[in-house]
Amino acid sequence: MSSGHSALGLNRTEALLGLAMVLYLWLSAPLLAVMGIPYDVPMGSFPAKIHPGTYVLALAALSAWEAERWRLAGLKTSLQRDPLLHASLACMVACFAWAVLRHGPSGLAFFIDTLMAPAIAGLLITAQSDAARSRLKQLVMWLIVINAVLALGEYASRVHLVPGIKGSGEDDPDAFFRATGLLGHPLTNAKVTVTALPFIGALPWALRWRVAAVVLLSLALLAFGGRTSLVMGALVYGLAGLACLLVHIARGRFSYLQLTGGAVGLLLGMALVTAIVLGTGLGDRVFHNFTWDNSADVRFLAWQTLDHFGGTDIWMGQPIEGIDHLAERVGIDMRYEAIENFWVYMLLLLGITGFLPFVLGLALLAVHLIQRSGLWQSLAVLVYIVVASGTNSLASKTISLLVLTVLVLTSAPERAPRAARQPAPMGLRLKELQ
Repeated sequence: MSSGHSALGLNRTEALLGLAMVLYLWLSAPLLAVMGIPYDVPMGSFPAKIHPGTYVLALAALSAWEAERWRLAGLKTSLQRDPLLHASLACMVACFAWAVLRHGPSGLAFFIDTLMAPAIAGLLITAQSDAARSRLKQLVMWLIVINAVLALGEYASRVHLVPGIKGSGEDDPDAFFRATGLLGHPLTNAKVTVTALPFIGALPWALRWRVAAVVLLSLALLAFGGRTSLVMGALVYGLAGLACLLVHIARGRFSYLQLTGGAVGLLLGMALVTAIVLGTGLGDRVFHNFTWDNSADVRFLAWQTLDHFGGTDIWMGQPIEGIDHLAERVGIDMRYEAIENFWVYMLLLLGITGFLPFVLGLALLAVHLIQRSGLWQSLAVLVYIVVASGTNSLASKTISLLVLTVLVLTSAPERAPRAARQPAPMGLRLKELQ
């Protein structure tokens, strides 16, 4: 059933999905604050705490349902097509309801943008055609590439595109400058960038442009100064790439000339990147701070909050004010720092009663994404989970999980008939290395 078409020939749901992603990636929390929208500041009404992109995403969902003439048969079809996504969404709604009943709605709007929006977007995307998904993937990737260009421009000029946050170097001339790009926070930018890298290879771009995009995003990681993102990306993707190369060499798929030329090209590329880093200071924050510093200490202190978590709070959770008090007891200054571990924060907030459905919902989403992924996309999911676990991202407002979900599901092939939709054995998935 058609849902109407825009002037560009896109169906209405696809056009609204694209607009939602543009808003998510262009309107950061700092920019919304500058525009007078109290999205992520301690003031304003609850509706103002929902991202404008989420409102457009809701319109996309209504458009998709309208295309089914408001019949429940469409919901039944969606349940049969994507049961894990529906279950994940139900778990997150249950967590949100529990938290609101327990603590009230203040400070809990992040559940909607961070934890519910990815499943909603995923349900809409899997109902789209291959062509529509390809267009949405390219739109998101172009926005990420543009963000990388802006980040390098920010680093070169030492000027933020939009007002950044404390810790980005804009207020302290002696601090390491960190680009904030379109997303407003260096770590959010780094997570989105490192998880986007494996999706470049599947883009319908010429090889030289895909290589340029990989280099550009890699340099942007240095501009954002995200150590964990950079290390995890280099380690996981580097080892997978090396394994892929060794398999090809063992099977004799490269000639001596190709191997020699590739090695020379790789060395020249590494020399060029090294010259750029040394000549511009790009990545100074990363290379100068590969030690145990205050940032690492805060992540260690996050675990110590559990030592003061007891009584009925273990089952029922603590209000945000109580969590702040626990953090201050272990030495975390909540004015400038945070509990940099979303697992710990969500356990403190929800208690075991709400934490279990939260973990289940996140696990169901991850399983769904991996089932719809090839090897490289599965590695992106793994990298994301590890990197996000060292921050409070999924316990705050972030679009990083949404972007990962969109990239995975827009890269997935057309759905096979239900009888044939069985997860591929690991052996078959490893053949992608060959």
